[in-house]
Amino acid sequence: MRSIARFWQLIFLAIAALALCAQTGAQHSPAARAKPLPPMFTQALPALDGHHLLVDFLELNYAPGQSTPPHTHSCPIIAHIAEGAMRVQIQGQPAHIYKAGDTFYEAPHGIHLIAQNVSQKNPAKVLIFVVCDHPGPIALPVNTGSH
Repeated sequence: MRSIARFWQLIFLAIAALALCAQTGAQHSPAARAKPLPPMFTQALPALDGHHLLVDFLELNYAPGQSTPPHTHSCPIIAHIAEGAMRVQIQGQPAHIYKAGDTFYEAPHGIHLIAQNVSQKNPAKVLIFVVCDHPGPIALPVNTGSH
């Protein structure tokens, strides 16, 4: 029970941090802070081992036009576009352009075919929350068969 409570505490902290990042530039009067905000993003997670949970919070910076090679994640990922716009495609899904303020989910073991800054002039910044119950690298390369 204690590990499940810790899991939810970590999830709450991760979501709270994401909400704070999204409020950059917003008015911060005492009245505005007193009102609860609706969730920016909600996603059910797969079953995880509550005894070994770890949340990583990463910032990825993409130069203009930069992309990452195809890869996969062994754990659930929640990504938030903090600046710029990214073209993203997970195998079996259409490509989608996410803009600053958008948040999306990547299920474990999906093949991330495209992650590319769509701008040729401006950088993009992506904030990543990784919720994992086992040690290992956050991203693993995959061979998609196209060279």
